[in-house]
Amino acid sequence: MKNWKIVLAILTVNVVLMAAGYTMLIPFLPMYLMNELGVSADDVKMWNGAIFSITFLIGGIMAPIWGKMADTRGKKMMAVRAGAGLALSYFLGGIVTTPEQMFGVRVLQGFAAGLWSACLAIATSLVPMEKLGVSLGIMQAGLTCGNVIGPLVGGSLATLFGMRASFFVAGGLLTIITLVFMFYIPEPPKAEPKKLAAKPQVQLLQQPVIRETLIYIAVAQMVILLIQPILSLYVAELNHGEGNIMFLSGVAFSLVGIASAITAPSWGRFGQEHGFYKALCAATLLSGLMSAVTAMPQTLLLFCV
Repeated sequence: MKNWKIVLAILTVNVVLMAAGYTMLIPFLPMYLMNELGVSADDVKMWNGAIFSITFLIGGIMAPIWGKMADTRGKKMMAVRAGAGLALSYFLGGIVTTPEQMFGVRVLQGFAAGLWSACLAIATSLVPMEKLGVSLGIMQAGLTCGNVIGPLVGGSLATLFGMRASFFVAGGLLTIITLVFMFYIPEPPKAEPKKLAAKPQVQLLQQPVIRETLIYIAVAQMVILLIQPILSLYVAELNHGEGNIMFLSGVAFSLVGIASAITAPSWGRFGQEHGFYKALCAATLLSGLMSAVTAMPQTLLLFCV
């Protein structure tokens, strides 16, 4: 068994690469559809919405199935499956020539989803329980760093080598992740089944805390993903189509991740001192107010602020 610190370091690097590969492409999808796949400006929002959302629809349907298979066939196998599938989908995304083909690639991405959850499952199985909180915090920080790095790298690659280069680089990163999982991450030991006393089985969705948390997360994700697909189009509108739209979109996309990384420890301390329910309420209220304020600026600089 490898040292858990080495496993954590490898998992964190993988999470950074995974997040960077994803955010390297998503902010620029509308531009890719128009400039490379020939979608008209009138149709790009419809195509972009469909292509963006289909991955999450398929991924949401398949998530319980992959989770059950991880329990029965091994978490490592599911991580390798997700990494290989995502790598293939990114390589294919770099060679498509029509929006219909891109839609099919995003369907494949939906079936290949689950790498982040596999990383979490492996971490919780291999990291000592007393170090689990810190370890998951480190992995979450890695996810945020990847979200910051990805748009900047993607915008720079698109400027220097064209947008298709971002797909090939992302595919390469996912290939590296898959190989690391195959050769360096051990299969977590399966938990021994415990003999249960005659206790009634409880359905998770019947628990108010679980049910309300799932609704909260779903609404929060919906609000976040309302903006992501059209960000580059909005940046172009604010900047009147001038300047390097790809790079500017990458910067604008990264700013949220940078701010999150800076303020996350403060929110954590606030939750520890005043309660996490109050922290959630405060964060939700402020997020709602700032989302409304985001629609007001008439210049790109104020929008970025």
